[in-house]
Amino acid sequence: MELRVSLVRTGGMEGRSFLRGESYPNRSDGGECFTLDAVLNKALSDNPELGEREALRDNGTSITFAELNRKATELAKRLARAVESLPPPEGDKIVAVNLFPDIELIVSLLAIFKIGAAYLPLDPTFPADRVSHILQDAQPILLLTAGSILQATAFASVVVEHNVPVFDLEDKESSDASSTLNEETKGNDTAPRARNVLAAVLYTSGSTGIPKGVRLEHATILHRLNWQWRTFPFHSTEVGCFKTALTFVDSMAEIWAPLLIGQPVEVVSKPVIQDAQRFIDLLDRCKITRLVLVPSLLKAMLTLLKSRVRTTDESLPLAGNGHYPLEHLKMWVCSGEILTGELLLEFYDCFPAGTIISNYYGSTELMGDVTYATFTSREDVLASFIDDKIPIGKPMDNCAIYLLDSSKELVNDGEIGELYVAGSHLCSGYVRNREMERFLKNHVDNTPGYDVMFRTGDYGRIINGQLYYFGRADSQVKIRGHRVDLSEINAAIEWNKLVSTCVVLSYKAGEPEQEIVAFVIPVQKETTVEIIKERMKDKLLSYMMPKFVVIDELPLLVNGKVDRQKLMQIYVDQLHQQNGTANISAIWDSNEFSREERALLKTVHSIIGTSSGRTVQLSDNFFEIGGNSLNAVNVVTKLKDQGFNIDLTEFLGASQLKDLVPELLPANPGSKTHTCPQLSGHVVEMLDGSVKEDVIRIISHSFSEKAELELLTGVTREDYEIFMEELWEPLVAAELSFVLKDEGGNVAAVALNFDLFDEPVVEPKARRLAYVFEFLESIEAPVREKHFEKRNNLLIHSFMMATAETSSALENVKLIQKTEEEILSLAKRKGFVGVFTTNTNELTRQICDDLLDYTVLFECQVNQFVASDGTRPFLHAPDTQYSTVTVKYIH
Repeated sequence: MELRVSLVRTGGMEGRSFLRGESYPNRSDGGECFTLDAVLNKALSDNPELGEREALRDNGTSITFAELNRKATELAKRLARAVESLPPPEGDKIVAVNLFPDIELIVSLLAIFKIGAAYLPLDPTFPADRVSHILQDAQPILLLTAGSILQATAFASVVVEHNVPVFDLEDKESSDASSTLNEETKGNDTAPRARNVLAAVLYTSGSTGIPKGVRLEHATILHRLNWQWRTFPFHSTEVGCFKTALTFVDSMAEIWAPLLIGQPVEVVSKPVIQDAQRFIDLLDRCKITRLVLVPSLLKAMLTLLKSRVRTTDESLPLAGNGHYPLEHLKMWVCSGEILTGELLLEFYDCFPAGTIISNYYGSTELMGDVTYATFTSREDVLASFIDDKIPIGKPMDNCAIYLLDSSKELVNDGEIGELYVAGSHLCSGYVRNREMERFLKNHVDNTPGYDVMFRTGDYGRIINGQLYYFGRADSQVKIRGHRVDLSEINAAIEWNKLVSTCVVLSYKAGEPEQEIVAFVIPVQKETTVEIIKERMKDKLLSYMMPKFVVIDELPLLVNGKVDRQKLMQIYVDQLHQQNGTANISAIWDSNEFSREERALLKTVHSIIGTSSGRTVQLSDNFFEIGGNSLNAVNVVTKLKDQGFNIDLTEFLGASQLKDLVPELLPANPGSKTHTCPQLSGHVVEMLDGSVKEDVIRIISHSFSEKAELELLTGVTREDYEIFMEELWEPLVAAELSFVLKDEGGNVAAVALNFDLFDEPVVEPKARRLAYVFEFLESIEAPVREKHFEKRNNLLIHSFMMATAETSSALENVKLIQKTEEEILSLAKRKGFVGVFTTNTNELTRQICDDLLDYTVLFECQVNQFVASDGTRPFLHAPDTQYSTVTVKYIH
């Protein structure tokens, strides 16, 4: 039994803001820790019966603990043989891992530990640039993968470029390779003890935007697991759940907390996680007892549970047998996002008192978690409310938190300060010692074991012995679904040399009225905002362009730092001058409106306002107050940025705004793709001669009558008819194009696609049409060359898309969205990594960029294009008309 020691505040810290968790000696024999694989070996040695118990489950298959250990040992021997033939690493012994979540993945991790190495996860969906940086930075000795998985990634060629040896699990020639593990590296029944042994390197993006590798040692991981085993001990019938991507730190506790004490773990695939209903069914069917999830996924699950038919008058959504769904799931953990008290109360609408839900706070650098708050009932939640916030709790064992001011001194009790953390959960820094300024000598607390403290970048406040979260100290915000670093905008503006000083802030971050505001002092007084914006068009994507406010001087605090509150007040005063002093959106803040109603009304107002001058009302029709399909996309995207999810077609089809309130659902994490249930009767048919006449008619009509670029150069239907005749045979031969037919068998939409690196050279005979394709090639070619390996079956090129001329405005949006989704589905079926497309149409651009989560690789202002003959064919396009080159990787 370990001795529990309570530490009290030391002299000089009384009345200051800091908290320290309970203290436990690491071990009674001198503080050494086992490695994870050694802990499992010892458990198997101490309890021979454990070997026959189920360890891992995956979609109906399972292996025992003995099989897990045997498979890992066999793989470790093969890995050891492969490593023996390689030069010894100059630094850490790291093995990169590129596998999908399954039993084989966990076997591989255990094998890596057995050869004394650390694992470095590379998600198969990572872009090539990110992997290139990681491989260059971490210098892994080996990449453990499956050949079929690696070849489907966007970074297969990057692995070759960096000369990283590949260990292919599908390579049968190496399956019989034999080797022995020396006593230093193998796990054995005596469980050798080790200190400062690296277990994993996880890459996370910081404020610079450059990924940095967090070094996590076995001892650090075991400190975190020991706290969990002490605080929330497992019972003999419990089942764990591995659902988090291996690249995220929460996966460690999901895998090893149950396994190392003999409890089984269910492995959950990504497609199941992305479908809340399937995920709920799996949790129920597999009798999962513990779950870690982000609040947005919890919201989606609760919404589905509450929508089920209730058979009683009670608040719980009971099933027909009298049981409530997920009744085996007794412990829920939320982390990774802000958990609201409102969502916790909603949780207890679905689950009875006694069900545990915890709010964890931490980061990768802190082994995932460092504080926790636990609730067991609605009463617990209500009692914790302070300023509409719930706590992120108290420190875990052997951890301490400190709230410091700008001078890095402890703030007084009850004051807000920047959060620093010390103790056993702290990582051993970053790979290559990057950003070591975030790790400071602990000058406020001389207690042994707390020598170094980590700057989290968050603000907090301690009230009644509990820590409350008060926002980020850095500058990352979300705009139109894209994560944006304000420091990147700041650097871009200062680069143009037109301003001497620049400060970029977010006004009402995360709210409907959010705006990015750049406060600038021009070098020359005659430099106007228009001049600065014009210069920035080549440096910033359109959604990153801020509102500019010219100031004479920067307001400063007494410590010499910028007074950001005073800057923001300058912007607010300008808004009031422009819009009148009345704060129109404040009228929706009363209790008369629900949270969903307030968000909807404020968002619609922020996008379109009203032409009549009155406030937006729930009884309004969106189109009658100035809405259209383009700004509808803006509304839907802005709602998503606030955590709501509503389908674009549902939004467009509502007769009144109030009809949309029940449809507001939380956004599923990691995915923004929607489906079109209204078009369920439409069928996909691949391109063939039977639809040739319809396809040429629809393409020719749509692009000559509605396409912005073609209208600028005067392209005719005949131009397109001739062009399509020449292109027809290559399109059919490629077997990647299709039509959507309605229930009557009529062609409603057309999608023409090629393999990105296997398509014909396009040379329209009409010069006015040739201008269009010359422009497209001028922006696509550099992107292809920079971002992608030149090989077939990598990316589908979404070449042209059109809808039938008889489609209404609403049908047009539905068909475009449906067609975009079918292209992604086609790419997945055909084994492509993703879809590449250039959008010149504003509606398709917004659907791809904002709703379907395409990544913008390049963006240009159309009227700046100069053709090869020296002319500017799109000179009369408005400055707001942009074309974007984008890609969507298939997850």
